[in-house]
Amino acid sequence: MPIRGGWSTAIASWEQSGFVIASIDNNPSIDRDFEAAVQEQMPASLRTFMEVWTRADQGPWQALVASTTFGQEAGGMQRLASLDGLRSVVERANHAALIFARQGHWHSPERYGILLHVPPVDEQHVPIALLLHPPATLGAIAQAEQIIGNALPQSYKTLLQVANGISSDAREVTSVFGAGPQRADWHVVIHEDWLSCERIHEVAAGWRFFNGLYQEIKTDENVRAMISRRVLTGISVLW
Repeated sequence: MPIRGGWSTAIASWEQSGFVIASIDNNPSIDRDFEAAVQEQMPASLRTFMEVWTRADQGPWQALVASTTFGQEAGGMQRLASLDGLRSVVERANHAALIFARQGHWHSPERYGILLHVPPVDEQHVPIALLLHPPATLGAIAQAEQIIGNALPQSYKTLLQVANGISSDAREVTSVFGAGPQRADWHVVIHEDWLSCERIHEVAAGWRFFNGLYQEIKTDENVRAMISRRVLTGISVLW
């Protein structure tokens, strides 16, 4: 989400949208205040991120990686090399906040996230607010792969183990899908309710939706005709 007016303005905007949000910067009681506001304990990954973020000898990327299990896995840190693009963005972050979505904000059981303020690379751009969800477990990724019927790319699985979904706006219109039951109504995904999967920002749900739409197009002449008309209309407009 582009930020106009600074970090405090961004915080206020998310609060006005109904989110519980607490800036980590220079707030020693943030964990107690945040948990009191959401009335439950925050995920361990968020607590670790918060603790490392406030240390002067650690940067934003180190705080994010510390909240994962990569340091405990053989060869885990080497796999992070595939995320150099994300790292270059996260390392520019100069503010961070914990965020909690009330019921109905996201099409996902997951209600926690980390919000980063990323300054622009030059004067022609504006800062962005980057939302990162808590890391996915290997079990959750395996459940998504089982639905899809294929293994996900290793680089994508590495990304999911750092952040189980990334977005640049509050409604996650622009996002990198997460994976597994924390990021979708799994009953809908399992029972192939493909129409209900359309707005779910999870990879197996996305696969269900596009596969269902494809089958509908393939078998329904009316749907094929409708799409053909839209394509032809688009071509005529471009022409």
